[in-house]
Amino acid sequence: MFFPWDVDGETHPAWGTAGLAVANLAVAILARCVQPFFGIFDGVLGGADSLILRYDEFKPWTWITSAFLHANLAHLAINMLFLLTFGRIVEARAGTGRFLLLSLALIATQGLIENVLFAGARSGSYGASGLVFALIAVAFLWAPRQRVRTQLIYLPWVQSHEFQTQHIGSWYIGWSVLDSFFLGIMPSSQLLHLLGAVVGGAAGWWMLRKGLVDCDGEDWLSIRRTENAAYLDLGEAPDRPSTHLPPTATDHVRSYLHNLLLLAGGVLVASGLVLLFNGFMDLTQVETEGGAAWRVLGGFVLGGAGVRTFTAWRDL
Repeated sequence: MFFPWDVDGETHPAWGTAGLAVANLAVAILARCVQPFFGIFDGVLGGADSLILRYDEFKPWTWITSAFLHANLAHLAINMLFLLTFGRIVEARAGTGRFLLLSLALIATQGLIENVLFAGARSGSYGASGLVFALIAVAFLWAPRQRVRTQLIYLPWVQSHEFQTQHIGSWYIGWSVLDSFFLGIMPSSQLLHLLGAVVGGAAGWWMLRKGLVDCDGEDWLSIRRTENAAYLDLGEAPDRPSTHLPPTATDHVRSYLHNLLLLAGGVLVASGLVLLFNGFMDLTQVETEGGAAWRVLGGFVLGGAGVRTFTAWRDL
């Protein structure tokens, strides 16, 4: 998958983002969440069960506490990797204090919606992924052209790519939409990710409309207004030189091909991951279903094709 690890040209101190990451790590240690990997602590979520958001209970404090709990070190590490990346983008534009208030509001709002939407279900949720997807949606709106460095890991292929926030955000949110469509309305991880993106997108849009955040004209709304104004200006005064020239047919073809390669690469990698997962799951069964090895092989082939497609997209 794509693992973001750096934000190109972002120099604003991210004390709020770092503070949230440290808080998650501290809770993981205190709650003994890292035991499955290192065997240092006893039990998983030992002593922290009362802090999990349970849908058949109404405990408002768990709307926030559950977001700081994780199942194991891998769960924590992946969430923190995304938090440190997209949190930096959002904090640079909102400021540390406002970023922390926004994060807590996003966490509490999603917890409330989950508690109401799935009231009575004998299940629950925990983890920072809801906040992560909310921040991805906010970054999508506030800095769609901000470049994010990522590692595409699909063993044995590992490649570095730079994506704009709008591209990598579309990938992860779109994957959640697709997965939720097939799973239906049930408290699955992908549906909760999608819910986080909706909550974050609504908050980010509202703050932009109210002028509560300064994005230096690089937010989605400002970019759209600038492009529309440029085309209107050319229509009213076609003889006046302008730096905003209308795109040619070649530009359109190149843009469509560029987007098509990005979409194709994403579909190939996602399809390969599904085949790999199903194939490996079948291979672990005592009575292996026929074709499991072929699904694993097909997963590697599709994933490799997806990696090569992303290379072509990057070089186009």
